[in-house]
Amino acid sequence: MAFLFAAFCLLFSFASATDDFAKYASMTSRGSLHDLPRNATGGAVNVKLRIETLDIIDVNERTGEVDMMVLAYLEWRLEAGRVGDTKKMKLSPDELWTPDITVYEQTRPGTLISPPEITMASGGLIVMVPSCRLTVRCNVTSEPASAVLGGSCALTLGSWVYSGGELNLTSDQTNLGGLGFYKENTARYEITSNSVERKVEQYACCPEEYPTVHVNFTFRRKS
Repeated sequence: MAFLFAAFCLLFSFASATDDFAKYASMTSRGSLHDLPRNATGGAVNVKLRIETLDIIDVNERTGEVDMMVLAYLEWRLEAGRVGDTKKMKLSPDELWTPDITVYEQTRPGTLISPPEITMASGGLIVMVPSCRLTVRCNVTSEPASAVLGGSCALTLGSWVYSGGELNLTSDQTNLGGLGFYKENTARYEITSNSVERKVEQYACCPEEYPTVHVNFTFRRKS
């Protein structure tokens, strides 16, 4: 299932199979690479997510949309039985399963900015760090006294199809900025407050639990 951030980033332009993948394919069957991984005890695959706002590019006061650049860090692990004596290698996203993490408040297809590459380290640790441009719905306001454009965004990130029994989304973040990539000196907007929190949701349609990561921040245009 190779559509990481299917709504977050535009579908990747997948590369052809790499030499590294040819080596990896000799250790395991190609079909199994596209299956949902499991943890060491056969339970849900643990997917670690970290998210960083790189830049707020534009704010549409009429529609309430915010155009922004974000960077995400995703990490998961393949089962030991599906990994041979591998060394660090680069793969493209169509060569194995990737988590379908989606920003639920996105209003239009995003654009992948970074190269569509995945790193597999020794022991089956998978790391992907996509940088994307996306548009989300926020609460945009203009302060009457100063005509300062700003607002607040409440974003929810989670799997589009997998419940927590299949994909356990985790995060060790409590706020943005931990990756240190925000363009504070050159940005047109400043982030005035923010928080990141993992929650477990239940919906009326389904008995399963769905882990999500909630990113909240307020911003204003620099004077």
